[in-house]
Amino acid sequence: MKIIKQPKKWNFNIDDQSESAVKIMQPDLSDGLNKLNITDIEFIEGADIEGVEVTEGRPEPIDIKSCSLKKSVFKNILFIESDIKKLEVNNVRFEHCDFSNAVFTGAVIHRAEFVNCKMLGTNLVEAVLRNVTFKDCKCDYAFFSFANFKQVSFEGCDLSQSDFQRAVLAKFAFSKCNLSMAQCSGVSFRGLDIADCEIEGIIAGPDDLKGASVSAHQAVLLAQTFGLNVKL
Repeated sequence: MKIIKQPKKWNFNIDDQSESAVKIMQPDLSDGLNKLNITDIEFIEGADIEGVEVTEGRPEPIDIKSCSLKKSVFKNILFIESDIKKLEVNNVRFEHCDFSNAVFTGAVIHRAEFVNCKMLGTNLVEAVLRNVTFKDCKCDYAFFSFANFKQVSFEGCDLSQSDFQRAVLAKFAFSKCNLSMAQCSGVSFRGLDIADCEIEGIIAGPDDLKGASVSAHQAVLLAQTFGLNVKL
């Protein structure tokens, strides 16, 4: 019998304190959502939108100070270049939506799912995210700096050249993501397994990556980034 050895993972901290699989609460959505057209929704100042299912369309340009989305589903909606100063999201699923260059600085997002969404250049600086899943999303050039994440996962997402600078990651996971050229200075990767992610050109220091689990190939790339000569 031929024994196949599994690829070795390297840990930047010999005192590994990796957390178990991240448990994330899914959005609590009822079966009786009110099905509406996007033109039936008024994104006005202080709007409180709840219990709706909206499929396809593009709302009028959104530039308001506050808006709340609750227990709703949005599919194929174009939120391109929307600007909501104080966005609150609670128990919402977004599928195939486009948030390109949208600005949601300081947003509070709880129990939400973003599935196959386009978030090119989306601004979530200083946002607070709890129990949120990003799955198969295109988040290149997105801004997550100074955001606070807890019980959040990115699965199969393109995060190339995104900015996580000084973000707080707790009970957090990257899975099969592209983190090439991502700005991660001041972010603690302790306990994170990024062995199945693309990390070429990631901007992070040894202290940032201390305690992260990486593949042997990644360890070589990182060593070279830090100016070490690796002999194999």
